[in-house]
Amino acid sequence: MTALTPLLRDELVLYLLECTRITGIIVGAPLIWTRAPARIRVVLVLLLGLSAHGLCGSDRPPPGLFQAAWALVTELGVGLAMGLTVRFAIAAAEVCGDVVSPLLGLGVAHVFDATAQSSSGLLTQILRHLAILLAVVAGIHRVLIGGLLESFRVLPPGTAASSGQAFPTILQMSAGVFQVGVRVAIPLLAILFMTQVSLAFVARAAPQLQIFSIGFAVTLTVGLSVMIMVLPDIGQGVIAEFSHIEARCESILIQLGASP
Repeated sequence: MTALTPLLRDELVLYLLECTRITGIIVGAPLIWTRAPARIRVVLVLLLGLSAHGLCGSDRPPPGLFQAAWALVTELGVGLAMGLTVRFAIAAAEVCGDVVSPLLGLGVAHVFDATAQSSSGLLTQILRHLAILLAVVAGIHRVLIGGLLESFRVLPPGTAASSGQAFPTILQMSAGVFQVGVRVAIPLLAILFMTQVSLAFVARAAPQLQIFSIGFAVTLTVGLSVMIMVLPDIGQGVIAEFSHIEARCESILIQLGASP
């Protein structure tokens, strides 16, 4: 019993480190498990931890208590960094909704989002759910779980140099979110801008016409009609972002495994 105690302790520490990395991914990636009850997510973390246990290239946990605590923080950062690759891809659709909503006259209509624990526009939530649906259809959850299991071979638990080393890549991904979101929204923005200009000419030509009464209805009708037509393009833009997730995860793991 005495001889087994250190072995069991080492295995427990390794399992805890693996579950911490998995927790970071579950928290960071807004996929099918986001709205699941907390107990379901805990069970998912424990089951994935059991599946990943033994895949790591090293079976030696950090020697001291301080090193183990720092390893927990680092592993959480590794999981969050990997989960953010999915979060940023979905955020491109959200940026598109935030940019378009004010021009449609829907900027004031906000709904509480239980996923993000904040209020967001109605159009933004619709596009977010569309992006999550596309992620599930494209199998991004399987890609992410496969990358997670492979990460334990590439970067064993407790061997990450520092989670801050992936900050430049994360910053670059966050900047790309706005670029993709605005690029996808440009066709709709252009048409809405021309609609506003046309309404301005109508108001100038016929001052007696109550343009403010009909302007909102015209803008909303035109905007929603064009939105329906450009939804395939928005979906293609989001899927194009999903195609980079695997490469971005690999880049993050390489940076985290590099010596500072």
